[in-house]
Amino acid sequence: MSLRMLRITIIITIFLFSICVFLPVLSRCSIQDEDAKDYKQAYNLILEEKWEEASKTMTQFIQKYSRSTWVDDARFWQCYTKEKLDHPL
Repeated sequence: MSLRMLRITIIITIFLFSICVFLPVLSRCSIQDEDAKDYKQAYNLILEEKWEEASKTMTQFIQKYSRSTWVDDARFWQCYTKEKLDHPL
């Protein structure tokens, strides 16, 4: 009976350890998906030439997702919208 309990304990320990390892990875994936979706929405404003709204949205994107891989692109488009609106860079 004790050998069976030991096996069950080991299986539960491995399961809990794997959850601790993979859960942060899965949460990062959802954050990356979220930032890509928000960037695409902001970029669509650029394509529609809604400069004022696009500028505000890009600024919000940069503040919200400061570590995103899309931040460089957002900064470029933020400057582009300011140029279109004749705002000083």
